[in-house]
Amino acid sequence: TANSSTWKWTAADKLFLKLIKEAHARDIRIIIDGVFNHTGRDFFAFKDLRKNQARSRYKDWYVVDSFDDPATKRNEFSYKGWWGHDTLPVFAASADGKDMFAGPKEYIMQATKRWMLPDGKDPSLGIDGWRLDVADERPPKFWADWNAFVRKCNPEAYTTAEIWKDATELVKDGGFSASMNYNAFAIPVKGYL
Repeated sequence: TANSSTWKWTAADKLFLKLIKEAHARDIRIIIDGVFNHTGRDFFAFKDLRKNQARSRYKDWYVVDSFDDPATKRNEFSYKGWWGHDTLPVFAASADGKDMFAGPKEYIMQATKRWMLPDGKDPSLGIDGWRLDVADERPPKFWADWNAFVRKCNPEAYTTAEIWKDATELVKDGGFSASMNYNAFAIPVKGYL
């Protein structure tokens, strides 16, 4: 659910927390991949949206083009999928487009805290950073707020943005530690090869 107070640690979660502890004992840092741009169709919020349509409490979490009209045989439910893939519904931005919509933003902040401060206070028990998928597809204010929150959880945390074009502005404005550097390294190497 969106309510983090209902979240439980699964056996897999507990095993991952043990991995973090063992890695830290060996001076190994753990950085996980975050996809905060879109979800799968089986994600709880999108499942609720598909079922309840315009009545869903998550209807504003996603970019919905149209809801189904139950008076017709055809299903008119349509939404934006990442790069046209309807299996990956995209989270909505705020009305002005400068931030993420409040619901998924708060959910992401709570998920971030969960993995960085598993006991709610000690950053040595959590992950050490994040690699963020398609970072340039989220509004810059979201990243600035998120990176500030990450640094509040752990001032030593490392965040890197996956961006295929010049990442200078988003790294600076979003508060990232770095970018994947595809533009200055991967693309030229691919061209050379």
